Amino acid sequence: MTDVRSITEANFEQDVQKKAGVVVLRFWATWCGPCIRMKPLYYEIAKEMTKQASFGEVDIDQAPDLAVAFGIRSVPSFLVLKDGQPIDGVVGLAPKSRYVEMINKHLATA
Repeated sequence: MTDVRSITEANFEQDVQKKAGVVVLRFWATWCGPCIRMKPLYYEIAKEMTKQASFGEVDIDQAPDLAVAFGIRSVPSFLVLKDGQPIDGVVGLAPKSRYVEMINKHLATA
C-alpha cells in the first residue's frame, strides 16, 4: 500500500523533522493544474520506493507556514529531506526519472 502522508503543521515535527532517513515531500495546491497532473506520478514513485523512503504531501493552502519555512514560491515543488534537513528538490513538473534519480542519490548516502 502506498503511504503518502498528509503533512500539516501539527504532524510535521514527528513525521518529517524528527524522522530519520530520507523523506520526500510534494508541495501542492488544489487550484494548481500541474500539481494535479503530478499527483499520480508522485503516488507511483511512492508506491515503488515506500520501503526506502517516507513520502508526504503538503497542501500549501492548508499549511502555509511550512511552505514559507521551506521557501516554496511555486507549486508543484518536490523536496527531499534527510534526517529532517532539506537537501535537494525540483520546482515544477519533471520526468519520473529525474525524481527517482534524485531520491536514489540521497538513499545511497543514507
